[in-house]
Parts: sequence; structure tokens; C-alpha cells
Amino acid sequence: VWRRCAIVLAGPVANFVLAICLFWWMFLGEQLSLVPVVGAVTPNSPAAHAGLQAGQEIVAVDGIPTPTRSSVLEALLMRIGDTGDLAITVRYPNNTTSYELLVGVQAWLSDTDMPDPLASLGMAFYLPPFVQVREVMLQSRAEKAGLQAGDIIEKLDGKPVDSVESWLKVVRSKPEQALVLGVRRQGVWQEIAITPAQVSDPQGKPIGQIGAQIGTPPLGKQYTRVVSNSLWQALQQGIRETASQSQLLLVTLQKLIVGNLSPKNLSGPLGIAKVAGDSAEHGLAVFCRMLAILSINLGVVNLLPIPVLDGGLLLIYLIEAAKGSPVSERIQQLGSQLGMTLIVGLMLFAIYNDLLRL
Repeated sequence: VWRRCAIVLAGPVANFVLAICLFWWMFLGEQLSLVPVVGAVTPNSPAAHAGLQAGQEIVAVDGIPTPTRSSVLEALLMRIGDTGDLAITVRYPNNTTSYELLVGVQAWLSDTDMPDPLASLGMAFYLPPFVQVREVMLQSRAEKAGLQAGDIIEKLDGKPVDSVESWLKVVRSKPEQALVLGVRRQGVWQEIAITPAQVSDPQGKPIGQIGAQIGTPPLGKQYTRVVSNSLWQALQQGIRETASQSQLLLVTLQKLIVGNLSPKNLSGPLGIAKVAGDSAEHGLAVFCRMLAILSINLGVVNLLPIPVLDGGLLLIYLIEAAKGSPVSERIQQLGSQLGMTLIVGLMLFAIYNDLLRL
């Protein structure tokens, strides 16, 4: 029996080992992380009522240290569906004194599809104002107008450009319409006239496009943190990250079962393919992180005590070891049928969710 248990466990264990290896590779050497500094707080929002202010650094959520922006999001995701107070610990720049602020929530984001914890609280991380030209395509309107990689676009038709989203919204709405850009190049201010070309989006709607990759300017040193990890430190961090992601998944599953989280958040193969494609566009490290999280998901789900899954087989073997005799064929067959029905039903529901998001 124990040998069969070991064989069953081999698959899920391999998933966790793969995740640890991927995280280990990601954390090896120097790592640049973003400090979770609050950039904006919406007036009369839960964050504003609690006392959060722009410029504060979030150092902990519910007592869990949050040295990076991703750790803040993970800590907040653990509380989705809860009712009570979120304890957010903050401190001001160049100050070691911290303050605990309480944000009250009621069935927080329990019925929301693809929840955004920060936006729901009414705050956002700091992003530098303006946008930056990352790359200019050959023979594009941007190249013909004289834009260059590294240019900082501060104004668009005389109005400040405060985000990539606001930039895209204006440019896409102005096909074949002249625009005037306020650009700072190596500290020198100049104005550049440009007319976006008319192209069609995936739905066939005409939109404007200048032929340049636009992003946010680099963050200052006060908004970034560099950590150098040895082989052993990277391995330890990889193990901790795997454990943290496993815990987050288990909490999410528990909340889905008891109804504290909307089942609309389930994703199937189409959703996974989209996430994989999007992560691949953001570089190898982001893609590897997605693969590690997917491997953890497979490992955890496979260990659930549902017949036809490894966890179901493990449960049967443990019952057999406890009672000293095999579980009857009839019960195993009935369990397999119920398990298969549950798995197929969940898969069809997840695919239905994917189709709704297309």
C-alpha cells in the first residue's frame, strides 16, 4: 500500500519540484523589485477613510511583511470574500516609524469577476507621470514625425499625459487626425506634430496608431529595491514562494466552495492559453513565473481527495491501510463516476467562463 501511495504522490511532488526550480532560477543573482509605494488614493474611498495617503510605503498586510508590490497583492488576495478589517501597515519615506491602518470590508469582492484588490480599495501604486517611447517602428508615422526611443511624452494636445492607458485612449480615438506632442528629449523640451495612421482593431473598428511602443518611464531609486541572492538563498526563496502560492490556491478553493468567491473566476484552457501568451510577451522571467504557478495549481488540484485524481487514489489507499482490506470495487467504481462527473462539469463551466471573457 505504501509503495502505491509513493507512486501516486510522485506526480504532484514533481509539479512542486518544478515550481521550486523555476522560482529558484528567477530569484538567483540580483533581483530588482518594486517598492509598494502608494501613488494615488481616491477621495471618499475605503483607503482614504482609513487614512492611506500618497507617498506611504505599505510594509505589511495583516501582519505579513510586504517588501514588494507583488507581495502586497498576494496578501490582499488572501482576504477576498472576507468581512472585517484589513490591517495595512504603512510608513512614510525616510521614516522608520510605522502605522497600522484598518480598512473595513464586507464580503469583499465576493461576487466580482477578475477582482482588482487595489482598485476596489481606492488606491494605486506609484507610477511616474508621463509616458516614454520605448521603440519606434521603421517607416511608421512616429518615425516620420521624428520621435525617438527614450523620448518622454509629457503632453498631448496641450493636456498632461499621466498614464499609458490615457495615452492609448486618445491616440486610438484620433485616426488620421493631427496631434501635437509635448516631448522632453535629454532634458530639452520640444513639440512634435504627428498624425496617427488608421488601422483596424480585432473587431474591425478603425483606430489610430503611430507605430511606436509606449511604456512608463523608469522608476527612481527610491521606488526600487535590489536584492542579491546566493544559490542557497534563491533556493530558500523558491521554496517559500511555492508554499505561499500553494496556500493562496487552497484558500481560494475553500472560498469558492463556501461561496465567498465568485465561481466566475474559474478559468479553463482558453484562459490559461491567453495568460500564457500575455506572459510570454512580457519576457522570460514572467513566463517562467506563470509556468511555476500553473505547475503548483496542477499539483494542488491533483492532491484533492476526488476520485480519478491522485488525491482520490491516495485516499482509497489510506482507507485500505487503515481497515486492512481493499475498498470494494463497487464503491471505487461509484466514486470514479462521481469524480469524473464533477471534473467534467467544472471543466465545462470553466470553458464557459473563458468564452464569456472573449
